[in-house]
Amino acid sequence: MTSGLTIRPITFQSDFAMYHNSRGVHWKEKSDNYKKTTSHNSEKDNLPYTRRGKKSQYIKGHFIMDVLDSAGRKERNRILASMENNSLFGPLDTVADSHLAQPWEDAVNAAKVGDPRVVQAMQGDLLRIKDHVETVHQEYKAYRANNGKSFTNIPIETRQDILRKLSKRFTSYPTPADMEVHTDTALISRLRASYAFVFDLQQNARGSTSWSRFPWDLAMRELCLIKANALGPSKTVTTGFYERFKLSRR
Repeated sequence: MTSGLTIRPITFQSDFAMYHNSRGVHWKEKSDNYKKTTSHNSEKDNLPYTRRGKKSQYIKGHFIMDVLDSAGRKERNRILASMENNSLFGPLDTVADSHLAQPWEDAVNAAKVGDPRVVQAMQGDLLRIKDHVETVHQEYKAYRANNGKSFTNIPIETRQDILRKLSKRFTSYPTPADMEVHTDTALISRLRASYAFVFDLQQNARGSTSWSRFPWDLAMRELCLIKANALGPSKTVTTGFYERFKLSRR
């Protein structure tokens, strides 16, 4: 000690016997999983937890950590009960995103007016996109079913290979050469992604299936681009710049 004084051995032994006779407070103890991963083996494991002596003249009210621990346990039990009766994580409502659906809806409306020959050509272009997206959707469902095995139980490398193959299939058709009016590559990609979202929405509304990851697994980048442009000013960067982005530490 800085004062030069030392504790007498008999005093230390007396205090140690009086105050070092429990496991400490329960909220400070390490979890069982932590104990299993360490070599910690205390002789105190069978001792009671330290409790506040409410009859002491120095103690006024409850200890704040005991109050917080009790409140936390009650909240945990409430959330667990909600999870068990599905009131917390129930089915998602069918809500359309107008921004993501707008490119397809605008194209459909545009293909209803004008010169009959142009209208027919525009409707033919949209039909090609529609048929292709629905065909790939069926292939997507078949791959995910995987003969009854859960898709998430498939090794990650295999899942990535499947989604990469489907993504290439999704973006491979139609090409500008297959179209009569909508011959711009960016426009075709936008309409294809938008209809993938619309089609998944329709399937959910009909009760055929719940929300799926189909639009996001195969057209995530294009859907994000549609949303970003719809919300206001946006910026596009190349992969080389994107991979070097850093958040400011200020």
